[in-house]
Amino acid sequence: MQQNHDRMAVFFMLQICFLVGGNKKNPGLTFLAIGDFGGIPRAPYFTAMQRKIAEVMGQYADSRRVKFIIGLGDNFYDRGVKTVDDPRFTTTFEHVYTNPTLKAATWYMIAGNHDHDSNVSAQIAYSKMSRLWHYPDFFYSQVLQIPNTLKTVELVMLDTTLLCCRNQWIDKKKLPSQKQQMKWLNKILRNSTADYLIVAGHHPVLSIGIHGNTDYLVSKLKPLLEDNDVTAYFSGHDHNLQHLKESDSTVHYFVSGNANFYSPRKRYDEALQKSLMFFNGVSGGFTLLHATPESLQISQIDSNGKKLKTTKLKPRTKTSKWVKNINSYSKCAPYLAVLLVVVAIFSARSLIPAVWKRCLTSALSTNTPASLRTS
Repeated sequence: MQQNHDRMAVFFMLQICFLVGGNKKNPGLTFLAIGDFGGIPRAPYFTAMQRKIAEVMGQYADSRRVKFIIGLGDNFYDRGVKTVDDPRFTTTFEHVYTNPTLKAATWYMIAGNHDHDSNVSAQIAYSKMSRLWHYPDFFYSQVLQIPNTLKTVELVMLDTTLLCCRNQWIDKKKLPSQKQQMKWLNKILRNSTADYLIVAGHHPVLSIGIHGNTDYLVSKLKPLLEDNDVTAYFSGHDHNLQHLKESDSTVHYFVSGNANFYSPRKRYDEALQKSLMFFNGVSGGFTLLHATPESLQISQIDSNGKKLKTTKLKPRTKTSKWVKNINSYSKCAPYLAVLLVVVAIFSARSLIPAVWKRCLTSALSTNTPASLRTS
């Protein structure tokens, strides 16, 4: 009988140790961002640089356990795809990104201006044809959890062509309006409790590349990003790697648009020169992101796999009341765990020595938050 009690006590102690300590191994959440990777409109339908970038991405994906990829638009040059059966899905995408880890990852896609030259709805429909390709609507959001934690990363994927350049499209009446998308975005950002909030669109808000700033996004989107404590905004469009941050803002702006073509050309802007933290346009490249509870590490990488610049960003401070309550309750978890262990050991004897009672009472009354104490 005593042996059974001892075994039960050991079992409970092991369970409690697991609950208190948790799984301390936290590999974080690793993902990639690439833009303007849409090959060419003639055979072989991809470029040498695109394939080289795909190989280096695969190497990083294998070593870092990449879980997903953010596609920043211009998925098919020069004029998008017409139907869901277009062979470009195979020749420019499926047959280029062949690394097993990349093929096991989810690709969160958005459209660029070149995609809107044809039928973006075909790209959305392709989500049902490919396990990799995730493109549920013109704009959408996705919350992803950092493994073994309650921390999250939220992706907010925008169709910036419909925001800033919709007057170029004949069939614009068939597409979501600026008002619809901005109303949706305002709600998503306002309600987000993610520890890292990432907004992605094809067109840059700020850029020192040849296309420069996007006026509509500067006037309409930028204030929303700042007001809602967005961690970073990612874009393509300019074929280079950039990192910009204004001194009076907490939002970081990254351009990653050289996964197929690259360009060192710049548009001189004296005000932006003060905000420019990094620029590289002499090779292809992509961006590596690694999220942990402590930081979001962003590395801009060239076509040879060299890390050119690494930036660490802190988690957001904006959280919901529910999350704050969970965090406050978790502070008393170790003391509750001790109580459960003691109960498991001594319950069979129906006796808890007075000294244990005094210790436990003292510990709980001193360290347990007032909101959890019994009256």
